[in-house]
Parts: sequence; C-alpha cells; structure tokens
Amino acid sequence: MKTTCTQLGIAVEDGRKYFTIPYEEIQWIKAEGNYCMLFTKTSRILIRQSLNYFQFHLKFPFFRCHRSSIVNLLLIELYDKKNKKIYLKTGVVLPVARSLHKTLLTKLYDR
Repeated sequence: MKTTCTQLGIAVEDGRKYFTIPYEEIQWIKAEGNYCMLFTKTSRILIRQSLNYFQFHLKFPFFRCHRSSIVNLLLIELYDKKNKKIYLKTGVVLPVARSLHKTLLTKLYDR
C-alpha cells in the first residue's frame, strides 16, 4: 500500500484501488508500529506509513500531541490541562505529552 500526502488529502494506492482521504475528514491518527491507523468520520484506515512521516507532511490543523497520536485541532472540544487529555467532538479522548502541553496551548489559541 503506497501513501502520499497531496494538496487535496492523503492519496492511498492499494493494489488496483486508488483513493484520496480529504484532510478535513481526518479526525486523528494513531501509531501502530510501522503502520498508522487513520480515523475519519466514517471509517478507520490502516496505512503502512510512520507517524513521523505524517508529522512532517501534515500542517495545520494537525498536531502531534503524543508519541502515538496526531490530532486535528479543529475537532477538539475540550482540553483538560490538569490531566493532559484532549476530548474530541466525537467522544475520543487522547493523551497529551507533558513536553507538548505548552505548544498545544499556543496552537489552540492561534486557531
């Protein structure tokens, strides 16, 4: 499965199938070893690509909040500073690394 970040979204080539996942549909991304699981509004897609790749290629509104996850900042409903947790509008709860706490606050105020 070949994956590329384009202007329109993440282009995925899987054998004979080719499709693009628009950036606005991506809610968050979870690391799964050498793979990543992309969570969208309607599905989960396992992609053979590292989280570092997505961290480098995805720009605002995406933010790496933990070593295992990247979040779409536009979907954050609440950030619990005390417990370092992000609550998405979809009900998903993601951890925030202590070292990224201040950077996250800056990004949230800038959006």
